[in-house]
Amino acid sequence: QIPVYAGRVVSTFGQPNFLGAYLVMSLPFAWFFLKQVKKSWKVLVGFLIVVVILGIFSTLSRSAYLGLVVLSLLWGIYHYRLLLTGIIISIVLFAILANLFPNLVYKEWYRFQVDTVAKWTAENRLAIVQKSLLLISQRPILGYGIENFSLAFPRVVTPKDLGLKDLVVDSSHNLFLDLTVQTGLIGLGLFLTFLTFSIKSGIKQLRLAEGDGQGFIKASICVVLAFLVIHQFAPVSVGPMVLFWLSLGVLHQSALQPSTLHKLGRYIRSFIGIVLISITIFYIVQTFRAEYYFHQASAYEVSDIHKAIKLDNQAIKLAP
Repeated sequence: QIPVYAGRVVSTFGQPNFLGAYLVMSLPFAWFFLKQVKKSWKVLVGFLIVVVILGIFSTLSRSAYLGLVVLSLLWGIYHYRLLLTGIIISIVLFAILANLFPNLVYKEWYRFQVDTVAKWTAENRLAIVQKSLLLISQRPILGYGIENFSLAFPRVVTPKDLGLKDLVVDSSHNLFLDLTVQTGLIGLGLFLTFLTFSIKSGIKQLRLAEGDGQGFIKASICVVLAFLVIHQFAPVSVGPMVLFWLSLGVLHQSALQPSTLHKLGRYIRSFIGIVLISITIFYIVQTFRAEYYFHQASAYEVSDIHKAIKLDNQAIKLAP
């Protein structure tokens, strides 16, 4: 049985937007490998790419659809014939889908209307965005801290906000907005600056690279841009985030050469390593402590609900 969420395919990702984003971001690398494999393997890899695209459609994730369109446009810059073919195929497939499964198309259109018209629903992004902007106005410089969105959000929810009052909101479904709430304008500025330098570095390497190297850098640029587009309308999960940072690493590969690292000096590199390991250990310990409190809270849910709530709150504060 295929795992589903509200009738939408999720695989092991638990949420259709997570799966859709991961599949969209895997396509550039899949296309790159299609061009590298021997002719005897091209049919198999091509079939897998088709399966990935069908998987994206099966998620019914609008943000993933948008990412797929943007990816097609980006790839079409280098392969205009592919872009034209994709547009034609998409129109034909949509016409077939609309005629063979009109009820499915109608339900998706109805879901879109409900999401944008209904005042208080879990899917209503506009209400959450407005509250997020209010949070930013309260702490614009440094924000509320990394991964503290769900703790900060209740501060701006009033008794009149019936649809949000009992809802745990841990994301505004917008990457830049989430980042600003958590790290403030300083964090957003640093992130945008880093992105700008990353893409410039990738474009510079693209001009110098040849053959396979050029194709790999193109795929990495497409993954980074697809990630940014998709996550203006969807929460971020671990899978797409890993692909995003790995792709940024490819764009910065010239800065990661051993000669560059050796210039930092042995002691500086050792210090950076110790700091990173210490931070990692700290978060692991905090995670185990939070897990312990969560288990304790579950044990007291029936016998002492107040103690259970107290333990839950302690766990939430510890969880990184």
